[in-house]
Amino acid sequence: MSLVIMKEEGRGKKEEERSKKEEARKRREQQKMKKILLLISSKPKSILKSFSFLSSFVFFASSRFVKKT
Repeated sequence: MSLVIMKEEGRGKKEEERSKKEEARKRREQQKMKKILLLISSKPKSILKSFSFLSSFVFFASSRFVKKT
């Protein structure tokens, strides 16, 4: 009988550890999202410039690739 109780306690501990890890992961994801949103809200012009540069670079690279084929 004690073996069954020990197994149940082990399962309970594993479930508890798993839920703690899941909560920690969710907390980290939320912190990352907050940092990203803060960055976007604080520097919209620089981010817009970066995106426009990247889009022009991708357009240039893709147009060169299309011409070769």
